[in-house]
Amino acid sequence: MSEQLLQQILEKLNDLGTGQQELGKEMNRRFEEVNERFELVDRRFEEVNERFEQVDRRFEEVNEKFEQVDRRFEEVNQRFERVDRRFEEVNEKFEQVDRRFEEVNQRFERVDRRLETVDHQFGQVHIRLDKINQHITEMTDEIRVVREQTAQASELQAPINDIQKQVDGLEVDVKILKKIVINQ
Repeated sequence: MSEQLLQQILEKLNDLGTGQQELGKEMNRRFEEVNERFELVDRRFEEVNERFEQVDRRFEEVNEKFEQVDRRFEEVNQRFERVDRRFEEVNEKFEQVDRRFEEVNQRFERVDRRLETVDHQFGQVHIRLDKINQHITEMTDEIRVVREQTAQASELQAPINDIQKQVDGLEVDVKILKKIVINQ
């Protein structure tokens, strides 16, 4: 009778071991999924960094455009000074001055066109920034999912600990039963 009892206990211990191995495999699989999601997040951060670098390059281009505009304004200022000197020196060159004013107006028109281009570029920057914000929102959602999965994985650990305590208790019982059987 005690041999049958020992045999039954050993069978239950084997069943517990098999269940624990399957639970361990499932835990490993879930942790692998979490690791894969972290790798995805890392790749997304790399994409965001690349986009920031693109934005930085665009700002450099905008700064160059502003420098060009400043140079043009300096050219215009120099021309105005020449025109003023000529007005003082020669009243009979009014026609020549009128042509120069026309040149200045044309340059202002060119500057206006360039400013429109810069304004368009700023619009493009805003669109890209909106896309970056959208990606950041998506990453925040994905991080929240990872946190939830991590919390679920922690909840799965508690039953494993309870099973381990039961197995430890059964090991003690088996040792006691062995001593009893051996001593009889």
